[in-house]
Formats: sequence, structure tokens, C-alpha cells
Amino acid sequence: MYYFCHLLWVGVCPSVIFGHSSIASFNTIMDFKESLKRFWMLVSDTSDTWSRLASQTGNTKAEDFRFLYSLLVINAVSALAGYALNGHTAISCILNAIFSPAAFYATVWILFLVVKKLNNDGNDEAGSEVTSSGIFRFIIYSSALNIVLNSFMLIFPGLFFLWILSLYTIYIVWEGLGSVMLIDDDMRTKPTAITTSIIIIAPALIMFLMHFIIPGAK
Repeated sequence: MYYFCHLLWVGVCPSVIFGHSSIASFNTIMDFKESLKRFWMLVSDTSDTWSRLASQTGNTKAEDFRFLYSLLVINAVSALAGYALNGHTAISCILNAIFSPAAFYATVWILFLVVKKLNNDGNDEAGSEVTSSGIFRFIIYSSALNIVLNSFMLIFPGLFFLWILSLYTIYIVWEGLGSVMLIDDDMRTKPTAITTSIIIIAPALIMFLMHFIIPGAK
């Protein structure tokens, strides 16, 4: 949560105060147009997109986190707008604009620990080594649909039935396990179930705990 607040302060405030020079540096952290384009490619052509991502060499962590940060800022803005439109207090709007993306960010790190453990446990059977950069790439792109859906639902809560689309995460995870994590088809069932469950459940659980600890955010 602290890191996300710091990111907003360093990235957003200078762009407002100092203008275009700071916006340029802000764009090195986030690229909304490219991130939304990548998200659309992921959901519309999942298998091919994963193959392209897997074919990229070198340390891709900075690029992947730029994708993540872009989606998290969109989520923060959606939370702020959504709570404001539904008549919540200013403090509630601000807290939820921090809590919502923070929950997804925390989930990424929880997933990293879980997927890394699954990958280490499966190395003998799978016969492959995956770097931490590859694990983060798999986690971040696998989480993208849930982040975007949440952003949409924060503004249009009446369309709650669209949450059924989050089940598509199962397919995204399945394909990512093969392309990026190099896991064979007959070994993907367990990691798919575990990863998908954490992606969908963990952010909601973290948000619930945040609201429980700080009731003023409701």
C-alpha cells in the first residue's frame, strides 16, 4: 500500500505541478494506450498473445510492471469515480482508490510466492527452469482480466452479472502455464486451479480485511 501511494505521489503530482516534462517521466512508468492494447490482445487472442510474450527474451520485468501499474492506476481512478458516483464520503472515495489497487498489487506478490513454490516443486517432473521475471510475467498478465473487470464494476455495479466473465481467467492461466511456465498439458490442472482461485478470491479478501480494519472506507 505504501509503495502504491508513493508511486501515485511521484508519478501524478509532478505532472500536475510541473507539466509536460514530468508527464514524460510518468510515461516511463505507465503506458495506458499500450497496456490496454495488450490487454485486448490477451483476451481476444489468448494463445497467440502468450506465445508472443514467451518468445521475448531478456529481463522483461520492467515492461511487465509498467503494464501492471497502468491497470492499477485505471483501477484507482475507477474506484474514486465509482464511490463518488454512489454518494460515498470523500474520505471513503480516497481510501478505496488506494485500497482497491493495493489489494491487486498485494495479490501479485502472494501469487509470486505460490507460483514460485509450485514451479520449484514441479521442476523435477517438468524438467524446466523459469526465472523470476518469467513468473512475474505469467502472474501479471493472468491477473489482468480480474483487474479490468473490477475497474468496470466499480463504476457500473449494477452490471454485477458480468463477473461471470472472470471465469475466462481459467483459460488465460491454462495457456500461460504452457507458454511461459513451460508446464505440459497433463500437469496444468492443479496449478491452474490454485492460481485462478488466488487471482479471483485474494483481492476481494484483502479488500474485506482493509474495510474491516478501517471502517471509514465503507
